[in-house]
This record gives sequence, structure tokens and C-alpha cells, in this order.
Amino acid sequence: MMSRYSHLTTLKNAYKDEKLMLFLGAGISTVLDLPNWSDLIKILAEDCEYDPRIFNILADGNALILAEFYYIKHHKKFGNLRTKLDQKWHTQESMDKLRSSQLHQVLATRNYGLIYTTNYDQWIEKAFELHGKPYQKITDILNIGDIKKNIPQIVKFHGDFTDDNSIVLNESSYYRRMKFEDPIDVKFKSDLLSHSVLFMGYSLSDLNIRRILFELNSYWPLEYKSRKPKCYIIVKSHNEIIDTVLEDWGVIPVTAEELGVTDPDRNLQSTKILEAISS
Repeated sequence: MMSRYSHLTTLKNAYKDEKLMLFLGAGISTVLDLPNWSDLIKILAEDCEYDPRIFNILADGNALILAEFYYIKHHKKFGNLRTKLDQKWHTQESMDKLRSSQLHQVLATRNYGLIYTTNYDQWIEKAFELHGKPYQKITDILNIGDIKKNIPQIVKFHGDFTDDNSIVLNESSYYRRMKFEDPIDVKFKSDLLSHSVLFMGYSLSDLNIRRILFELNSYWPLEYKSRKPKCYIIVKSHNEIIDTVLEDWGVIPVTAEELGVTDPDRNLQSTKILEAISS
């Protein structure tokens, strides 16, 4: 019979062996009160001289299509948008909140050596800088070629504000990345073969993340599935339909409580989960 906190034990062992990869989504940055998708759509609309409400309705609320329209209308560049988002995401107010963010402190000061994120902002990197910890930011093939041993990696899976070409935001860029042929994807596949992974801060309605989870399971032949590094995703609660699909893909949905964390605050939950794993 499986012990009550067996999943926590597995994660702790992977962490101890330096074989644990974190994959972090927008949910881990809520403590910083960053702009949300509604704010992003408003910026897209204003730059295209549309009323935000009408702009959203015309694309049936599909943010990828709205971003694609913006991209086409602005000569297939995101330069102006990237500048505006950079300014809105990286404010002094958010910096002040970062200084008191326990979650970012744990990320930077514990031995989490491989961190993937779909976030465009630079707050994970800034947390490392704030706490005086070295790191390597990886956005392209040149960064991969320069990887050094024993220095934490922060892999920007959907790009970074410092590189216009790296940003995965519009529909066509998503389709290109879903071919899984980019150097970042090659690195991702390699890391998945040798590391357990913990997904945090994601909505399970995210098509891109579901595709990643599906791909992860498909790499392993049936006879070797039992030896595949564990893959976990933090969920608010269990759902028979979602759980069944994820488990068939080799992904283990787990709640904070199942990892020994009972605090109802989502931000504190994430912090305490990372503390529990690294203790």
C-alpha cells in the first residue's frame, strides 16, 4: 500500500539527486499582481485602434488570433508590444513585492537547478539577482551551447522580453513551436528523459501544456514506462475525468494537501511545497 506522502518522498529524492525539473506557469507570479490576459488584450486592441470589447468579440475571445492579427498589422513584429509589456510587467511596485515574496526566495535560494517557464517576464531571474545567486537564462541555441555545470538554468520556453524573435504569443508561433523542432524543444525532450518534473501554476485548460504532457508520455516505449522519471502537476482538486486522462499519459495530478501542505492560500501553498521538497 502506498504511504500517505509517497509522492512527496519521490519528489524529495529527485531533488536530492539533482534530477528534479520545475516547469512554472503564470500562477506562480500572482503574488506580484502582474497584468493578466485581459490587460494584454486591451493593449493589443489599443495598438490596433480597436475598442477592447469589440476587438475581443470579433475574434470570439481567442487571444492567439488577436495576437496574430496584431502581429500581421505590425509588419510581423512584436517590438512595440514587447516594449509596452516590459514596462507594465516590470514596475517598481512589483519589484517591492518581489523583495517580500517567499516563493521567489525559495526558488532562488534552494537548489532548484533546472527551471522551465512559459512566462515572458523576468521575475524569476530578478529573484536570483536579488538573492545574489548566479543563473543561466536560456532562450536560444547560443545559450544552450554556453551551458555551464552547476549553475541553475532558467529556460524561457515561450520566449523572453529581451528577444523579440523568441516570443511565442500569436497563433502561428504556437503552431511552429508545437512541431517540437526548435532547439529549446530538443533540450526540453532531453531533460524530460533524465529528470522528474513538477508542473506548477498551470490551468489544465491550457492546450499547449496538455500537448507537452502528451508528448512526454509518448517518448517512452510501453515496456520501459515503469522506469520513466515521474511527472507531477499540482491541481486544486481531483476530477475523475481529468485525472483519468492525465494518468493515462503518465502524469500524476497531486494536490497540495497530498504533499503535506494544508494552507488554503495558493501562493503560500506553492512556497511550502517547494520548501517541503527541498527540506
